[in-house]
Amino acid sequence: MSDGEKVAELKTELLQLCRDNNSEVRRAALNVLVRVLNNKDKDAIAPLQEAMQDKDIENRRNAAIAMSNIGGDKAVPALPVLLEAAKDRDADPQVRRQTVLAIRNIGKEAVGAMPELIRLLRDDDDEEVRKHAALAIGGIGAEAAKSGATFVQHIEPAVPILVEKIQNANERPEVRRECAMCLARIGRVPAADGIAPKLLAVLGDPDHDATVRERVMWALRVHEDNLTSFAGAKETFSKIMKEPRNQQNKMLRYDCAYMLGMIWKADAPDHALDLLLEFLHDKEIKIYRGTDTIAGSGGVEIVGAKGKVTDVGFGDGRTMATDALANIGPTRYGQRQDIMKQLQVIVDTTQYKVLKEKAENRIKAVR
Repeated sequence: MSDGEKVAELKTELLQLCRDNNSEVRRAALNVLVRVLNNKDKDAIAPLQEAMQDKDIENRRNAAIAMSNIGGDKAVPALPVLLEAAKDRDADPQVRRQTVLAIRNIGKEAVGAMPELIRLLRDDDDEEVRKHAALAIGGIGAEAAKSGATFVQHIEPAVPILVEKIQNANERPEVRRECAMCLARIGRVPAADGIAPKLLAVLGDPDHDATVRERVMWALRVHEDNLTSFAGAKETFSKIMKEPRNQQNKMLRYDCAYMLGMIWKADAPDHALDLLLEFLHDKEIKIYRGTDTIAGSGGVEIVGAKGKVTDVGFGDGRTMATDALANIGPTRYGQRQDIMKQLQVIVDTTQYKVLKEKAENRIKAVR
């Protein structure tokens, strides 16, 4: 059925079918529940815990995946079942991929899974498993990093493995990107400072995949003003801005101009203003808000039951350019009539209130 909300209304009946005497009926009900349960469905936890005792291994795993989509500490009982499936080299590849993805949704309470996730990222033959392992490490680590040293000590061992993957040009770009995003989510844990030179080396090398380099920039952003103390950071950003523009590297070039404005402020090079003007003309960019993950069914016979990993964007990315201009200061950008003209165009034409207000404020600051 295309109407997911209508299916969700049948949750109570579907949960009752998880107790049916027929294993195939239980499997069918769980395959639906995997796709409709979310973090609001706390009342499904108890029936799913019962379903995780099913004598059918596929049903146990689907019950665990469904529980992970509810997420949070109540979903912790699903972790042993998910880890068992992830380690099962005889399982269908799609089952392993979904169970690794499912671990992410449990959050910091799944920190005990970190050693196995690190092993999967480092050694597994399946690129989707490696990618999902990085996603899971980042999702768990983002919460754990906010929870004190006890949790952080579990995250730190992942950092060198993530950097090795990012540096490895023979690794799949999708895995390398997710490793960089993982570092960005973990934030400035103690091990992050020591890896900055390695990240800058990848960032500044145009032979590396442009989308990987873009995500590496996100991993460096977590250092904020401390970037000024990293040898070569300003020079690397400045060099990238002068690379020939193409569709693959345009956001990377914008991001370098943005960071130079935000971090080096009035000391940003003139070319940063050129790139920020280019950015002000680009209506396509959205601001990254986060990544949503929904684990799919482990039932290999079910069509369309794969999980979803979605980067969520919102608003108008040109607000980044106006923020960078504010930090550079009106004394610098106010001398650029081309920038002032485009700010006025934005004020006159944009429907996005936040961008309109920021553009107006940049103009007022000059006047």
